[in-house]
Amino acid sequence: MSKEAYDDLPIPHSLALRLTRHSGARAASASEPSDSTERRRTATQLRRTMMTIFTQYTMETAPANSKPGLEGAKKAFGFLPNLQSFMAESLALLNSYGAVWDVFHKQTSLTRIEQQVVLLTVNYENNCHYCMAGHSTLARMIKMDEATLTALRDGQPIPDAKVQVLREFTRKVVTERGFVSDSDIEAFLKAGYSKANVFDVIAGVALKVMSNYTNHITHTPLDDFMKATAWTHPSKRDQAA
Repeated sequence: MSKEAYDDLPIPHSLALRLTRHSGARAASASEPSDSTERRRTATQLRRTMMTIFTQYTMETAPANSKPGLEGAKKAFGFLPNLQSFMAESLALLNSYGAVWDVFHKQTSLTRIEQQVVLLTVNYENNCHYCMAGHSTLARMIKMDEATLTALRDGQPIPDAKVQVLREFTRKVVTERGFVSDSDIEAFLKAGYSKANVFDVIAGVALKVMSNYTNHITHTPLDDFMKATAWTHPSKRDQAA
């Protein structure tokens, strides 16, 4: 994969520098920990264990054949994202992600806002903390309205009816594993989307499967630029509080 794979980021290229600029333990209780506290502690320990299994590479330590792909990501973002630093383990995954990212953002007829709607919907349905945070930041950079972004992050209906149709169609592609009904397709086309957009959505789903599943396995920590938009699935917010 060439260094140019990420050149068409859904944000002005000059904003890469802005991303880089955004870039203690509690005392133990005297009482016995609750079951929920113990579960969280066990989950945290498991995440730390899993992160030690997989290497988070730097530009210096990455396999030689992965360095061009990492250089492309670094050029686009202004730093090496944590996601790609784990993907570097597999040249196939790193290059596939870069290639599909490039094609999805350059060759679909979806607008940049619509592209982010698709990607955020997939991230939500796959419960990906890293990609929800990252794409929330990217969505704000391209001026997605806050009502739409909040709805996407909270799993609530989007005020704009056409955008909601796109979100719902994407959701069904994910949850139904592609087995969407003819009526779902008809509703999508009737809302003003094209037949090509049906397949554009599939491309977006494929793109985010690669990153979402990687993050599930590696428990990728958030990059600094996305920490302000950290995300927890609504169903788990009470547990996290």
